[in-house]
Amino acid sequence: MNKFNKISLVLALTGGLFFTQSCVQDDDYSIPPMDCTGLTTTMTIPQLVAKVNNDNALVYYNEDDVLEGYVISSDETGNFFKTISIQDHPTNPTTNGIQIEIDANSLYTQYPLGSKIQVQLNGLVAGYDRGVIKLGSTYVQNGETRVGRMPSALATSNVKKTCESVEPLAPKVVNTIAEALKPENINTLVTIKNVQFANPTEDVTYGDAVGLTTVNRQLVDRKGKYVDLRNSGYATFARENLPTKSGEITVVVSIYNSGYQLYIRDLNDVKFDQDRFEPGQAELPTSAAKYPFLGADFNNWADFLASANSFAYDPIVKEAAGQGIDGSGALLLEGQRSQNGFAFTTRTTGTNLPANPTKLHFWVKGTAAKSLNIYVYKTDGSNYSFNVGSLTENKLVTENNGGNNSYTGTINTNGEWKVVQLDLEGLTDINTTNAAGNFIAFRVGNNANYNLLIDNITIE
Repeated sequence: MNKFNKISLVLALTGGLFFTQSCVQDDDYSIPPMDCTGLTTTMTIPQLVAKVNNDNALVYYNEDDVLEGYVISSDETGNFFKTISIQDHPTNPTTNGIQIEIDANSLYTQYPLGSKIQVQLNGLVAGYDRGVIKLGSTYVQNGETRVGRMPSALATSNVKKTCESVEPLAPKVVNTIAEALKPENINTLVTIKNVQFANPTEDVTYGDAVGLTTVNRQLVDRKGKYVDLRNSGYATFARENLPTKSGEITVVVSIYNSGYQLYIRDLNDVKFDQDRFEPGQAELPTSAAKYPFLGADFNNWADFLASANSFAYDPIVKEAAGQGIDGSGALLLEGQRSQNGFAFTTRTTGTNLPANPTKLHFWVKGTAAKSLNIYVYKTDGSNYSFNVGSLTENKLVTENNGGNNSYTGTINTNGEWKVVQLDLEGLTDINTTNAAGNFIAFRVGNNANYNLLIDNITIE
């Protein structure tokens, strides 16, 4: 064999070996590369969401409608699996997003974060599955038709990245977990401030990299609200230790049936660089605080009586001149009632009150064998109920979620003034404008002795 033929043979064998290795992907069923597209969009995400909500059933698409949206999830680290989440704008989405189900891996290579994609809906189905609007193909489980993953070949033809450049994503920013856990935030990108992992020294790592199972790691905010962060055992960061500090986290909000859960794309979504906090601690009133009714500082007892409604106050309510903060006036709850009920109720007689208040404060000093139940009224006459519970230090109290009134717990401030903060954030239609309607009521438990000073009720 001459030299030329030997070289040709070597090149042929090398090329064949290269071709063989490049075709073997170790069970990586990634969808093949595809060109970008520039179709005419005929449907928005809000329109699809409205259609699913109105039909209250699976929606089958047989027309050539084209949906568009921006990719906010990524499976690059392995924490998302065979799914992508899209919202209708890279910033300020106008409704909840949707979840596209695709039976393929490495979706981030075809649909990178921030890319605008178009979905040809013909042949696909949309509908709720365990609380989330999904778009994909159907499957049957236990006799029920559900929305599941579309075949990768169908995704190749129907789900394509547009030729537009990738857009920077700007998450919606909220200060509490409760603000994030809303239906309009499902499958959208949200940054939650003032949070920390509840048990970083017990849970230790983000995931279970040994058993390769998905685990929950609880987040908690300053108000004491908890939510699960879901982490896959296959995620590249599963072995990483949880941060022990607090800060902010950027998440894709999801839900499973009625329980909210959050997902991160990678550890760049977690920025915990602040000191840890004690959940459920009250903030002190600020300079923006207003008195919601005349006499709310109890320095003028006649003003307080004028602000009271027709069932003004119980005999256990007494004036406490000179016993308030810094020697001012206060209100005294002294003695006991034979039945649970109203100690006092006032109308809205303050001025320049906030239309959408977020917090209400009052100061407490003394003891009580049972706790306080407080009504904050809406303009329609109904109310939000707050159960103060046991009280020895400053305390943040959240609304009772429509539950029964309760006077459980005792109060003992050890001779010091303590502040109670009622969390009004997210509570709508609080009556700060109608002086003919009620504003607040303090209620006490039955057959329990109260020796409790109340001072400086404020709202902001």
